[in-house]
Amino acid sequence: MSDLFKKAEELEAKLRKIADGNSTPVKKTAMADLTTQKNEDDKRAQELAKALFAKMAGPVGRQPTDQEMFGHLVPSEDQVKAAEDQWSNGLNKFFNEVRKPIEKQSALPDFGRRGPVKESDLTEEEQRIRKIAVDPRLTEGD
Repeated sequence: MSDLFKKAEELEAKLRKIADGNSTPVKKTAMADLTTQKNEDDKRAQELAKALFAKMAGPVGRQPTDQEMFGHLVPSEDQVKAAEDQWSNGLNKFFNEVRKPIEKQSALPDFGRRGPVKESDLTEEEQRIRKIAVDPRLTEGD
């Protein structure tokens, strides 16, 4: 049995030598092949991406200037002056109207000018309200 064990150990050692000796070059060669393959794949992918982008984007034209894009939105000197005048006139009219006494303001032309009221012109609700008794002390100041 000892001879069999010795032969087995010798065979195992030989196999290890063969495996170690051959495995290193095989691994290096395989890694080199994989790296080369990866680089080639990357190059192909970049070429494909460039081709697809060129087809999708089409020809690149020149970019328009701000004046070309928004030139119609720029007001002229006359338009600016007219807008400023309109704005200041609107504010002046407002402040002039606010300073007037209430009787002279044009916003309330009918205020307090109703005049005499005929009983026939009143609505049913107004007639009902008129019939409500009012304490005379409350109306003495009028």
